Amino acid sequence: MDLAAVSRRNILDALAEVDRLGRRPFLKTYGFGAARTWFIDHGGRLYDSKAIMGYAHGLGVGTRLVSADFKGGEQPVARRLEALGFHVLSLPNPDWTRDEIILAGELVSRNGWRQLEASSPDVQALSQMLQSPVIHVGRRHPDFRNPAGVARKTWNIVNPSSNGNHLDREVFDDYRARPAEMLAEAAIIKERLRAGIASGAVTNAQPPDAGFDRRYRGKPAEGIYPETQATSPHAREAAVREHDRVCRQLIAYLGRHGIRAGELVDPPVDVAWRNAAGLQMIAEVKSCVEGNDSTQLRLGLGQILEYRHRLLPARGAAGAILLTSRVTDPIWFEICRAAGVNLLAADDEPSWSSAVL
Repeated sequence: MDLAAVSRRNILDALAEVDRLGRRPFLKTYGFGAARTWFIDHGGRLYDSKAIMGYAHGLGVGTRLVSADFKGGEQPVARRLEALGFHVLSLPNPDWTRDEIILAGELVSRNGWRQLEASSPDVQALSQMLQSPVIHVGRRHPDFRNPAGVARKTWNIVNPSSNGNHLDREVFDDYRARPAEMLAEAAIIKERLRAGIASGAVTNAQPPDAGFDRRYRGKPAEGIYPETQATSPHAREAAVREHDRVCRQLIAYLGRHGIRAGELVDPPVDVAWRNAAGLQMIAEVKSCVEGNDSTQLRLGLGQILEYRHRLLPARGAAGAILLTSRVTDPIWFEICRAAGVNLLAADDEPSWSSAVL
């Protein structure tokens, strides 16, 4: 495979062939799938980088390449195209968010728990909504949330063995466990998106995201009891109950102020949400029982700092909350403040508003 032998003229001729046939017929005719990430941006149109290079190689070298001939992925192709003076964009197709899967789940629910086809008017309507430029700004993958992708997502939801998003099964389980509540949640999401489309206001620079991966499930975060921390069965049970109570107290408080909250999966954040300004918020909850206040505060502060750091590449800066059953030593407020963390006590709910809303 000699990419250096491919000329700029060869690439331009390949682009012209796409324009003549159309993108999908070109890919099918010459044995290529859609590009995963890299596209040529030429004349305001996007072209699949490997397919273009494969066809152009046939023009310049005499041997047309197919997908299996490219061993180094798309990046070597992108580098050669840039060397020839073409503008190449990285446009990965992002994972579906929970809100988007809830909307696809609504279609499945109303279709008797069967997948829908891309030709379905409901699928096409949802595709059009999710593709709205006031919801998803900027250049996007050409196949972003197209009808075929929406139809495939309905299949992922009803078939847990399919290669879908890790949230598909959770949304499916939520619909089966509490259908009325989930349909009401879908209606709220659609109304918010429609309002943004009607007003022309950009509702979010990314796919709709409530700030959490799944609803709170009443289980303490993984690792709440490190192996080095000795606990009796009685203390463990009491701590789990207290942890669950405080998590639910925070979620209920946010709900009374019109904010939905849930959990993050990776990292395993106890409670996560977006505040009124749209900022990602995360809370580590620590139960204090049998006089273990200082131990729990030390553990909780380390966890919330780690989670905030790990979330930075995917979700940007996050507001960090450490919520404990009580705070008996005021110095911990200063320690947490110095680390950029808001320390809150479950027994002082009136003081929460400025930190969490």
